[in-house]
Order: sequence, then C-alpha cells, then structure tokens
Amino acid sequence: MADSVAPVLRPVYDELSSIVTALKTLSGQSSCDEDLVLKLQRQLHDIDERFEDGKFEDAEHNVPAGQAVLSDLLSEAHELVEACYEKFPDEETESP
Repeated sequence: MADSVAPVLRPVYDELSSIVTALKTLSGQSSCDEDLVLKLQRQLHDIDERFEDGKFEDAEHNVPAGQAVLSDLLSEAHELVEACYEKFPDEETESP
C-alpha cells in the first residue's frame, strides 16, 4: 500500500498510519484515554487542513500518486475517532 504513495506524500502517509495504529489500539480497549484521543484528533485536523477538494497537492499544486490510499486512511482515522468518542463516559449520567 505504501508503495503506491508518491515520495512527496510519504510523510503524510506515515503520520496517518501512526494515527490509525494508535486509534485502533485505543478503540480496542474498554475505554479510551480522552486526552490521547484529543491529541490524535488535533493531528488529524492538521492533516485535514492539507486535504483540499478531496486531494492532497504538492508545492507545485500537482496531485501526486497515492490519493486513494491517503483518503482511505483519513476516513478510517475519522471512524476510529468516532468509535473512541462513543466510549467516553456520558457526562450527563455521571455522578458528581
């Protein structure tokens, strides 16, 4: 999968892969560490900022190879964040 990603997008691929791996570990637990999920979500937001009009561009505004791979990882990361959020305690039902 990584072989199909252009070298210029490799740092994004590596960062997304790390985020997805961490989120998979968290979502597989009975509860998720809220601080860690929020940190990963901020990293994901930074990547989202570079994903414009459904694509990542290089400095010359070219669309390098590997868009589908990165898009799939981005989508998976968002789904895993949502899965972690579902494990957060419901503040309304917690006792003081």
